[in-house]
Amino acid sequence: MNVLFLSPYPPFPPTFGGTVRIHHLMRQAARQHKVFSLSYSASVEGLGGREQFMEFVDKAVEVPRPSDNKRITQGLSLVSPMSFQRMSHRTAAMQTALVRMIDQEQIDVVVVEFSQMACFDIPPGPAVIVDEHNVEWDLLQREWQAASPGSLRKLYAGCEFRKFRREEMASLARADLVTVTSPRDRDLLHEWDDSLNIHVVKNGVDTTFFQPQEEPGEPDTLVFTGTMHYHPNSQAARWFVEEILPAIASEVPGARFIGAGGQVPAELESLQGDSVHFTGYVDDIREWFYKASVFVVPLLVGGGTRFKVVEAMAAGRPVVSTTLGAEGIGAVHGEHLILADTPNDFAREVVDLLRGPARADELAKAGRRFVEEQFAWEVIGEHMEAALNAAVQEREAAVR
Repeated sequence: MNVLFLSPYPPFPPTFGGTVRIHHLMRQAARQHKVFSLSYSASVEGLGGREQFMEFVDKAVEVPRPSDNKRITQGLSLVSPMSFQRMSHRTAAMQTALVRMIDQEQIDVVVVEFSQMACFDIPPGPAVIVDEHNVEWDLLQREWQAASPGSLRKLYAGCEFRKFRREEMASLARADLVTVTSPRDRDLLHEWDDSLNIHVVKNGVDTTFFQPQEEPGEPDTLVFTGTMHYHPNSQAARWFVEEILPAIASEVPGARFIGAGGQVPAELESLQGDSVHFTGYVDDIREWFYKASVFVVPLLVGGGTRFKVVEAMAAGRPVVSTTLGAEGIGAVHGEHLILADTPNDFAREVVDLLRGPARADELAKAGRRFVEEQFAWEVIGEHMEAALNAAVQEREAAVR
């Protein structure tokens, strides 16, 4: 089959959640099919990785993204029936490129990465899969629920999640098949539309790239990775530094926190000091996993499956996470990782692991075994192959 992946950004290099999933799903699909990529251009130039990407991709086309002012577009969306998510992703240039590529390359399946990219008109012929990295309206609803009452963020998030819920569910209903990263997301979507054809294709991890190291992490070092200018990550980092780190430092005076990845927003820049450091963009995220005595995931908002959790376990690091941060993974509290949802509980669990290296090592080894069995990309690739075939069968049945 000829399979086209439609993405909001280039699927290379695989350095953060979205690119990791798309990159490896494409690599796995390329083992049996011809694979094509259509995306908007990268917002940050010079990140590299295109040469390695083209080793398994037959053709990759990038469409320039208009340099619209985000705040202006958000403001316009408040008085529009269309969500900001849709307004900021739909362009005439991408619509034209999509139609042209489907025709020229005789595409059999279009895999739409993220429901925001399902705003385009796909001509009849190819089967359509919408790959839900998150149920986006659910993530937006959680942001609305977490926002301060009466705030502008509260008003905006309330309008946005309701509009995009309508748009997202309509897009999924038009698709031949929907893939989600967790049973929880599947069940949530079925609550709203039980007719959807949904396959669970979990997030994975490159278990060869992420290998445990014999050397221990740096003493009393707590690491959190992610795109720090992404609101759920910046919110998590701020919560950890302000609410949890002081309690840890009272027990372990040398404790320090590192937030690795992405652009550092001003709200986090102001937190930097002797015990708090934000790296900005990094070339190799493994370096920062390996620095960790304990990997922390203090997420309060999110959806889908968090790559950072399975990558940290693959890298052989003990993990302490909020329940939401590890949602959809299926790891067992106390066996594969530790879950804690209040600042006091989170701090206590981290301190226990810092003071108990044998327990931390036991947890790390169990986490690694769990990832090898459940999240290796070769395993995930088999599930994606089943989804591709099912989508084609669904389309063929529909046109008979």
